[in-house]
Amino acid sequence: MKNVSSISCLVFSALISGCAVNQPSVLNVMPPSDTELCCQSYSQLPYVQLNDNETVKFNIDGASPAANFAGGNSHFAAFKFGERGLDITASLSSYFYDGSVFAPEIALLSADFKVVKHVKNSDFKVSTSDAFTKSRYNYRLKINTIETPYMVVYTPSELLGKKITTTHPARIRAQELGEPMPMVTDPAYTFQNGGSLELSVELLTLKPVVNQPVGAVMTSGVVAVGAVDKKAAIPAVIQDDTKHYYLNAIEQAAKGKDIQKALALRDEAKALGIVEAEAMFIKSISAK
Repeated sequence: MKNVSSISCLVFSALISGCAVNQPSVLNVMPPSDTELCCQSYSQLPYVQLNDNETVKFNIDGASPAANFAGGNSHFAAFKFGERGLDITASLSSYFYDGSVFAPEIALLSADFKVVKHVKNSDFKVSTSDAFTKSRYNYRLKINTIETPYMVVYTPSELLGKKITTTHPARIRAQELGEPMPMVTDPAYTFQNGGSLELSVELLTLKPVVNQPVGAVMTSGVVAVGAVDKKAAIPAVIQDDTKHYYLNAIEQAAKGKDIQKALALRDEAKALGIVEAEAMFIKSISAK
């Protein structure tokens, strides 16, 4: 029993000491200057291609590219979601470390690089540290990759240099167990233009791929392999969701100036009997 108590005390002491905050000597609390900006529009940002199921740990710092966002100039990281996933979940974490934290915001972009959804820093949840992970900002969202195939992570310049205080994990543990509150100081962190982040992407549903139906001819004579009687072929029944997928995908590809992809989607749709595909293609490439 004494051994168990001793081990518990050691673990608890390690938890407390592990949360001690050492202020770094230099913090990057100034937004990038206009001369540091790499791009003038979202379409020019360097996007990192993600896999359908992937966890990426990355840093944003002074060496990261910078651009101007709704919240001002910021270093950033930009991603493009996988090609096979239709619906995915994405979870972004930004870790509190060494007295500072990167206060993240998210912009989800359409295929033509328009902001469809903006996740503010105030929307993020703060999760305090435990025995397995550091304190962190966290936000989880479901994404349709046809509507928003791109994601950009940055920080608003108005927060730089300000502080946030989190509840010490020892106080949380004491409250959960109904124990006396320990004499510890809640750690404070400074918002800076850099930090350690983690992005996890999980595939929920695949984009539909419908093969063109092939009819078979049964005759008393010999039929060459691969021969098809068009009159005997059974026409495909086009589901509404399949039609919607192709028409929307053609429109997004054309708006994104990916004409070859739009042409390929148009041809696939026409082969499936989606007669509206040609009109959607012409309408989309003609749109200004």
